[in-house]
Amino acid sequence: MKVFYYNQRKLRNWAIASLFIFLISLGFTATTRPEIILVSVIKLIALLSTLLAFYVYLRPQELARIDSKGIKIDHGAMLRWSDIQAIEKRKIGFWGRKILKLKIKAEKKYPLTFMQKISSFSKYGAFSIPLYAMTKEDALAVEEEIGAHFLEDSHKTNSREAQKRINSKNKNQTNKKLKKNA
Repeated sequence: MKVFYYNQRKLRNWAIASLFIFLISLGFTATTRPEIILVSVIKLIALLSTLLAFYVYLRPQELARIDSKGIKIDHGAMLRWSDIQAIEKRKIGFWGRKILKLKIKAEKKYPLTFMQKISSFSKYGAFSIPLYAMTKEDALAVEEEIGAHFLEDSHKTNSREAQKRINSKNKNQTNKKLKKNA
């Protein structure tokens, strides 16, 4: 079993930015009248945001747990390899951030967390791994692990879909080799 975590450096940067915003809000609220409720609300939101950012930074957050049975993303349910129909690498948003989107077979139902329910209506989908949120080395390792388990399970099921995936991957690799040699 391999466990992958969110990039600590990026989490630290968010925590520091949140602390900076909190300090600005303290300065802003000190120059205004404190009896105004909105001022107190802004200060409270900035304080809570800073505390949560440092909690997330100080306590390592699990992004994915991969083993021979399946994959668990964040705090969601464990997805079995046999229930995954396809894996798609996508670029999302203005900055072109990379994600791995896992497509589940239509007949399979998994319990979704609140965040998965929200993201199921977006480009991310309910089951996606944000490669941009981890170190480059971890992102490559996650791709390799998922690819190895997914293709290995595809050989076991011998379904038409699995054979199509394997054939298309082999065809792409052959085309790349031909282009390289030409």
